Amino acid sequence: MACGEWIWYPGDFEIDLACKFNSRRYERGVIMPQVWSAASPYRVVSFKKSFELTEPDVLHIAAEGEFNVNLNGLFVYDTSGVLPLPCGKYDMEIQVYNYTGVPALKIDSESVVTDGSFFVNCEDRKDVPAACDPSFLRGFSPNTFRLPVEERNFERTFLQEGKRVFDLGKESMAFLRFHADRPGKVRFFYGESPEEACDGEHCMQTDELDCGQGENTTSVCKAFRYLCVESESAISQLTALCEYLPLHCRASLKTRDARLNDIFETSFYTLQLNSREFFIDGIKRDRWTWGGDFYQCALMNYYAFFDRGLYRRTFRALLGKPPFRHHINHIMDYSLLMMISLGQYADVAGDTSFVREIYPQVREMAMFCLSRRDKDGLLPGLPGDWVFIDWAEGLNNEGTVCAEQILFAAALGAMEKIARLLREEQDARLFGHARKKTAAALEIFWDEERGGYFHSYRQGAPVKVFFRQDNVFAVLFGNCSRRRKERILKNILLSDAVPPIVTPYFKFYELEALCLLGCRKEVLAEIKRYWGKMLDLGATTFWELFDETKQGIEHYYMYGRKYGKSLCHAWGAAPLYLLGRYFLHAEYRDGALYLGEPEAALGDFEAELPLPEGDVVRISRRGGVLRTEGRAVRESLQPCAL
Repeated sequence: MACGEWIWYPGDFEIDLACKFNSRRYERGVIMPQVWSAASPYRVVSFKKSFELTEPDVLHIAAEGEFNVNLNGLFVYDTSGVLPLPCGKYDMEIQVYNYTGVPALKIDSESVVTDGSFFVNCEDRKDVPAACDPSFLRGFSPNTFRLPVEERNFERTFLQEGKRVFDLGKESMAFLRFHADRPGKVRFFYGESPEEACDGEHCMQTDELDCGQGENTTSVCKAFRYLCVESESAISQLTALCEYLPLHCRASLKTRDARLNDIFETSFYTLQLNSREFFIDGIKRDRWTWGGDFYQCALMNYYAFFDRGLYRRTFRALLGKPPFRHHINHIMDYSLLMMISLGQYADVAGDTSFVREIYPQVREMAMFCLSRRDKDGLLPGLPGDWVFIDWAEGLNNEGTVCAEQILFAAALGAMEKIARLLREEQDARLFGHARKKTAAALEIFWDEERGGYFHSYRQGAPVKVFFRQDNVFAVLFGNCSRRRKERILKNILLSDAVPPIVTPYFKFYELEALCLLGCRKEVLAEIKRYWGKMLDLGATTFWELFDETKQGIEHYYMYGRKYGKSLCHAWGAAPLYLLGRYFLHAEYRDGALYLGEPEAALGDFEAELPLPEGDVVRISRRGGVLRTEGRAVRESLQPCAL
C-alpha cells in the first residue's frame, strides 16, 4: 500500500501555525499574543479528485476533523475510514470540517494517495491545487507539527552576585529538562546576559513549575544563554533541549581577516536561530513574524540557505486572508516591503507557481493601499497606521512621509511586474498608472538647494528636516538620476551633520545603498567596526540595536525595560547579504547564481553559496587566481548603480 501525504487548503496550515507560534510569547510568565488581527483556517473544505481503478482497491482515509465522502454524486454513509472500491471511474469529493484546527486529509491505498494532484475549495466553488509539504512536516500532521530538538549540556557554571549561573556557551532557544529528587516548586530565570539571569525581578523570561519527582521538562521554548535556578528540591541532570529548524546550512566565508570571519559566522548563526517555523524578528522578546524583518531575512536567506519553503511559509503567514482592514503588522512600510519582496522573489527564485498562487491575496493588499491614497497619489499615514521607518531619535513620522512614498512607488512597480509575469495585463496597467502618478508626486520632497529628500509634509506644509533614512530609500528603491544619487551621497550619506543610523535594521539599507554608490571600501570598514564592536562585548549573536555610546548594562535597556533589548535579532545578520551580494559579487536570478569579480578588498578567500536545489557553489581566490566549482554563471555584473 502506498502512503499519501497530508493535504490542506493552501495557506491554512501556515496561518494556523502562525497563530500558535505568535501566542508562545511570554514575558515573566504572562502571555503576550500578537498585536494585529489573526486570520483563521477555513473551517469546512472539500477535497476532490477524479480517477479510474483498473483493479479493486481499498482507500484508508484519515482526516483531521469530521468528514464525509461523496462518490459520483452519492454520499457514502460510512466514516470508518476504510473504503473498498471496485473497478471503475470515480469523481470523489471528501468534505472535512474542523472547528479547532486545520481541516486536513490523508489517503493511503494501492493506487490513490493524497498529494498535490488533489484539488480543494473552501466551499466557494473555486477549486485550487491542494497544499502539502512532507519535507517540512517530517511525518507530523498539520495540527500536531513541532520542530525537532537536540539535547545540549551547559558548558560551565560560575558564581555571580552570589548566585550560581549556568552558561550554555552561546545564545540558544530551548526547553529545559531536569531531574528533581522530590516534588516541589522550581523557578528558572533566563538571560541573554549574566546580569539578566541574576536579576530575578527584571529578567524578561521566567518559568515556575510545580514539578514532580523524577524527570521534568518545561513547556515553552525560551531564548537564553544564561540561567539561574531557585528550587525547593534538589535538581540534577539539567540540560537544554534546543529546538531548531532543519536547514541546509550551506553558506560560508573564510578570509585572512579573522574578525570578518567571526562577523560572517555570527551573522549566520543569528539568522539560523531566527529561522524557525517562520522568519521571526528575535528569539527572546517578540519572537513574532514582522513584514520588515521578513524583507531583510528573505534577502539574507538567499545567501545563507536559499530555503524557498521558509520564504513561502512566512509570506503566507504574514499576509493572512482578505479582506484587509489594516497594514501588515499595522505598519505601512511593512505592507509595501512585502510587495517589493515578492517582486524580488519572482526574479530570484524561479518559483512562478507560488507567485501565481499568492497573487490574488497580494493584489487585495495592493488595492487596500491604493484605497488610502490622497488626491496626488501619495500614501499618508491614517489613523491606526504605524509609520515605522526606523528607531531613530527625532524621526517624526506624522503626515505624509517621503520614505513611505518611495516604498509605495516601488511596491506598485513590483505589482506591475508580477502582473505582467502572470499575464494579468489589466492589473499591470492599473498598477503601472498608479506607480507613475506616485513617482511624479514624489518630486515635492526633493530639495534642490540642499541636494536631498526632506522628510515629510505635515498639514500640507513641508517639514524640511533631512534624514539618512529617506535618502537611503531613494537610492535603493527610487528612480533617482545619477546626478541626484551623487548629491545624496555627498550631502546626506557622507555628511556628519545628518543624524547617524544606530540600528542594525537600517544599517542594512544604508550600507547596501553605499555599496550601490561605489563606497565598498568604506562599507567593509563599517561592517568590521560596527558589528565587530558587538563581538568585543561578548556577543554570540547580533543585536536589535547597538549604540556605541552606552556602557555596561545600559546596552540591554530598551522599551522602558531594563533588559528589553533583543540580543539575537534577525536584522542584525545584515553582513550575510552585504558580503555575499556586494563583496563576493553574487547575484541570483531565476534560481541560478551569477558571479562577477569579487572585491579585491576581500583578499584571498574561500566561500560557499547555496543554490535552491540543495547544491553548493564553491568560490575561492588564492594568489589572485579565482576558481569556481558548481553550477554558477560567470558574467560582468555592474559594480554600482551610479
